[in-house]
Amino acid sequence: MSFITCLFHIQKLPCTALNIDVGNQLYSPDFHIMEMHDYFIQGLGVKLDDVNHNELSNKWLGNIDLGAPVFENYTLFAPIASTKIRSIPSKFYYDIVDMLSRREGKTVLGFVDVNHKNYINISKYSPHTKDFIALIKYASNVYTCDSLHCI
Repeated sequence: MSFITCLFHIQKLPCTALNIDVGNQLYSPDFHIMEMHDYFIQGLGVKLDDVNHNELSNKWLGNIDLGAPVFENYTLFAPIASTKIRSIPSKFYYDIVDMLSRREGKTVLGFVDVNHKNYINISKYSPHTKDFIALIKYASNVYTCDSLHCI
């Protein structure tokens, strides 16, 4: 077994120093070929056959009263993740929106600026968590950085 020698001790860093945790960003070939839930469940050591996959769906959103939808019949595009390394690079936004627009035949809504005739930035419509959840609930399709689909 080999160990990496640490060039500094984390205890010596000031509390205001930038500290980036890359522990969960290590490369695994399964990360880009497996469905997201399956990847993390397997990572926990749980056998995938032991999981009821109906429990992994977002059907619970159907039971929450979020009021009337602001938009209808749309595909939601959410390319930003909790970490930059997992976010979809902006240079791909237009092509993804164009593909979604053509394939689904719906307006594409999202939370970033994309100069496309069939796209609307709806950031102003989700100032609160409830509003954000409603936009997800009423979407016909959702495309995120975790979507396993090629354009």
